[in-house]
Amino acid sequence: MAGLLMRKIYGAIISLTMVISLLADPLLPAVWAKEPATPQLTLKDAIQKALSNSEDVKAQEYAAEKAEEQRKDALDAVDFIPAPLSASPKGDIAWSSFLKADYNWQIQKKLLEASKNKVTQAVVQAYYDVIYKSESLKNAQAALARDEKALQVARAVYAAGGIPSMGTGQVSIPAGTRASLLAAEAKAQDSRKAVESAKAELDKAYITFNRLVGLWAEDRPVLTEPLTFAPLKIDSIDAEAERAVESSKEIDIKKKLKDIAQVDVDYPYTIGMSGLIWQELDITEPEVNIKEQDIAKTVNDTRQNLRTLYNDIRSVEEKYAALQDALRAAEEGLRVVKAMYDVGMTTQDKVAEAEATYTDLRTKLVGLTVQHTVQLAGFCLMTGRPVTDGSFLDAVVDKGSAQVITAGYARTEAGNVAVFRIGEAKYSLNGKEISMDVSPVVEDFRAFLPLRYAANALGVPDAGINWDAASRKVIIVKGDRRVEMTVGSRELLLNGSLVTMDVAPRISNGRIMLPVSFLAKALNADVQWDGAAQTVTIKY
Repeated sequence: MAGLLMRKIYGAIISLTMVISLLADPLLPAVWAKEPATPQLTLKDAIQKALSNSEDVKAQEYAAEKAEEQRKDALDAVDFIPAPLSASPKGDIAWSSFLKADYNWQIQKKLLEASKNKVTQAVVQAYYDVIYKSESLKNAQAALARDEKALQVARAVYAAGGIPSMGTGQVSIPAGTRASLLAAEAKAQDSRKAVESAKAELDKAYITFNRLVGLWAEDRPVLTEPLTFAPLKIDSIDAEAERAVESSKEIDIKKKLKDIAQVDVDYPYTIGMSGLIWQELDITEPEVNIKEQDIAKTVNDTRQNLRTLYNDIRSVEEKYAALQDALRAAEEGLRVVKAMYDVGMTTQDKVAEAEATYTDLRTKLVGLTVQHTVQLAGFCLMTGRPVTDGSFLDAVVDKGSAQVITAGYARTEAGNVAVFRIGEAKYSLNGKEISMDVSPVVEDFRAFLPLRYAANALGVPDAGINWDAASRKVIIVKGDRRVEMTVGSRELLLNGSLVTMDVAPRISNGRIMLPVSFLAKALNADVQWDGAAQTVTIKY
């Protein structure tokens, strides 16, 4: 009996050892991998996390603490304060040691501030780089959709031996050839590779950002800071240049190094291997002069660097204005192409091409906005304005001209208001009347709006609206939010998380109708129902 008990104990130990061994094995199957975390982070959150996580900042904090202790110890050794060149060896040595320790402590504190600024700038860059790479991926996916549709057309043309174009158009589709089909296949393949490359670039951007803020490489935080474009607003570039000089950590440090050199001039006694040493003025004074020249050069460089950054910011603002005009033209072109498609005057691949053009311009606009935002952060850091609280834009921009860049629509800071009335085939967006081809309805005590118009009113571009006829699924993408709804199902997926609705999307008069309240909440918008007026008001 005892032997049986011992065998059971021995077997349990072996089993436990095997489990521990498996847990420690780096080559574990994917099932053991941690689930990616998706914390929501504002820019302020990210900066604070990065400062707490930075090894460089921690090391510099220790260096500043050490320098402060050394300063205290040096002060304890001071019995009196000697006058410069007083020929008092003991007093000179104690006092000069304290002064040098004090200046070193001040230097270490400035180095700590510089280290924090460096981390802050890196976080701003990495934060918005993730946003930009996300937009680049959407652009690549839109291009792939266009090329996949073009490939479908090419295959159909090739199979039919050539068919005319569907418009009043000027150029007919030539008879299908093997060469044209291969070209379409090659283009689609290139687009697939571009999507994979964009995904890899986004993954790298997340890894860089996650390393800064202390997250795992596979985590996918949701970055909630609005991407805002607002012109730089300052009264005088000369005043800003002087402010940059006053705020420069590098200049402050070099001034303290000059002060340390001056200590050797004022208190020439020091202790060497052979005892007391009198430092010759013809050695120590030139060192002070050298450092003064270095400070003067750094002051001039700082002024010039600030002016250069200012000019770069203005250049980006000019490019942004031009790109906005091009985006508006592309948006109108997309609207016209979709209208033509609705009446059978053009093909679906042309719609996809117009959508891809619009998405490409929008991505470039996002890229310029990211570049401008990073530049403004650098401007604030150079001129001593706070950045670590995440509200640095407030200090230097024209807030009255601020525009929030969403997943396709630029809107004013005041927000947008859309008003739908039940039974009316039109709605207003910021006071502008827009016609619809179907009217909103109330069914099962819920307001239903037509898919495209509801999404557009919520700031979603046409490129962000997708309908899968086979699965009867609607996919709506706006910024970092992806909403999936299926006709006949009360399940809504928001970034993969399940939300249960009390009604389901439906098809009415050939149009997909969505329960607007659930869609609006999923896209972080406010929706109000006025029963007396029979109106739905959406604010975002």
